[in-house]
Formats: sequence, structure tokens, C-alpha cells
Amino acid sequence: MTCDGDWDAGVVNHTVTWVEEHRTGNLEAVLAGYALPSEPRDQQTCTVDQRAPPIVWLVDDSNMGMRAPELPTGECGAYKWDAITAIHDLPVTERIVHQIPVAPEVEARWEQ
Repeated sequence: MTCDGDWDAGVVNHTVTWVEEHRTGNLEAVLAGYALPSEPRDQQTCTVDQRAPPIVWLVDDSNMGMRAPELPTGECGAYKWDAITAIHDLPVTERIVHQIPVAPEVEARWEQ
């Protein structure tokens, strides 16, 4: 199960949209993506501009779940997206859209 903000939609009527997706299938590629090693941080100064990965829960057939580990990173700290790509390759079995109210100060930051 993934939960990810619809960042392109922005704030509408004082709410933001989060999309929860349930998927099913073989998790071998997903687990292999999470098992990749993180690279040692480069000693040179580097910056990474990328979006945050979705929140991921791994749920078994008896509905017992656990949060997935952090994604491995490259030498500048960029996420290795192999696990998320593998998740997106699995078929969606359920999609739920949540409208989450935001405080005015959060909404103001969003619009900057």
C-alpha cells in the first residue's frame, strides 16, 4: 500500500489530496529494490532536488503490515527508486482519495 500526496493539485478549498493505493502481486523486485546498498556520501558538496518518496506499507495476506524501510540512497543522497518503480509495476486493486484539511499557515507556505 502506498500513500502519496497529489502535489500538482496544490491546496483546494483548504485541503490537500493524498492518494492511497493498494496493489497486489509478487514482491521480489520490491524487496530487491529496498535491499540495494546505499552509497557512501561523496566528500564533495552536492545537492539533490527530488520529491519525497511515497509512504509505503507492506501488508501480508492476513492484513498484518509494517512500514517499508527507508529507500537506499546514492552518493549525493538521491533516492534509488528501484523499489518504488517495482511497486508501481504491480496492478492497483484499490485507490482511495483522501482530502486532508490544512491549517492556514500551512496553506500559506504551500502557495509560496
